[in-house]
Amino acid sequence: MKKLAMIGTQIIHTVPYLSYFNGFDPALLQKNAKPWMAAMLKGKPPEPRTSAARFTHIWAGEREEAQRLAASCRVEKVADSPHEFIAEVDAVFVMDEKVEERAKLVRPFLEAGKAVFVDKILSLTMTTTEELLSLAREKGAPLAAWSQLRFAPGLGEIAKMPRGGSALASFRMALDILPMYSIHLISAVQGAFGVGVKSLQRLACANGVEVRATYGDGTRVLMHFGPDAPPTMNMCYFTKTGCRLVDAGDSHVMFAAAAAALEKMIVEWKPAVSPAEIAEASRIVNFIVTARPGEEKAL
Repeated sequence: MKKLAMIGTQIIHTVPYLSYFNGFDPALLQKNAKPWMAAMLKGKPPEPRTSAARFTHIWAGEREEAQRLAASCRVEKVADSPHEFIAEVDAVFVMDEKVEERAKLVRPFLEAGKAVFVDKILSLTMTTTEELLSLAREKGAPLAAWSQLRFAPGLGEIAKMPRGGSALASFRMALDILPMYSIHLISAVQGAFGVGVKSLQRLACANGVEVRATYGDGTRVLMHFGPDAPPTMNMCYFTKTGCRLVDAGDSHVMFAAAAAALEKMIVEWKPAVSPAEIAEASRIVNFIVTARPGEEKAL
């Protein structure tokens, strides 16, 4: 059985992954988890979804939160430092809300040759992203980074459709958190259309941010971020043969699919996503955050 650790100075998206591998105590989870996580798992079977791996260690900047999570999801050890258990685990989930903290948490585990999952993106800078991808390759350590929206159930329908069409994808969010959360929509777009964006263009938008991504095969995706978008993630893709409209769908299904992909990565010791996908996501986030209306960039 593979041993896993979860770490973060400000830890997020914890229970969906912990419950998949460890199961949970229903009463404690309803008491301790954030409301949306508690609601997502209310009435769900409390047993682990797999016997191939277990979370054995957890560390958080707020120790009391780590203790609550450990009790709710049957994690054996609450650590005082992530450096305590590097040698004891096979993989680490870096779930830090603070983007700037992720790279320093990731490096020691990659250097030790451990499998690593980073919630959302590795870094806001391409230099750091490329350094971490290079380190993972050098050490033979599987590395994945995404938003769980990559696994939204309806995206598979769009992925089967002919390429060369046009899509409108939106995500409701305040613009002051664009660096942290624009990855949600980018991961959804990658879940539907994969890697291969050739150019980006920032468009004028009165109350939001809009960026058009054009793929090498002619597929076009207009990404809209802002407070006036419909709730959560929505995507409409149309071609001459038809169209599909999908939303984020069932969060439990989405997180379970993401966890299953990570389970496979850890068991088979192969990256769950390509380095090209991780790098492309970081480049798009960087453009979304820094580009001005009218600006274009080739990727």
